[in-house]
Amino acid sequence: MSFISSLSKVASNMSVIVKILPSIIDAIKVIENQYAETGKGKQKLELVRVILETAYSFAEDVGDTDFNDIWPMVSKVISGIVSVFNATGWNK
Repeated sequence: MSFISSLSKVASNMSVIVKILPSIIDAIKVIENQYAETGKGKQKLELVRVILETAYSFAEDVGDTDFNDIWPMVSKVISGIVSVFNATGWNK
């Protein structure tokens, strides 16, 4: 894959993530409100993945990007969001 092709793929993936960002945040909030206990991050992340992957499979405006291709980026975004939320006490 050429450098330009790689950049194009990254830009496409980022575009999809920006499109689904509100859904990511909503899913995190719902799960955190329902399962506020600490130490369950891995299970919560898997639940967010199931929710997003299911919704993604019905989305019409995400192009031909496969969910598994963007999941590593999405999971890092989720980690960043959760870190900020935890640091700011958003759910207290």
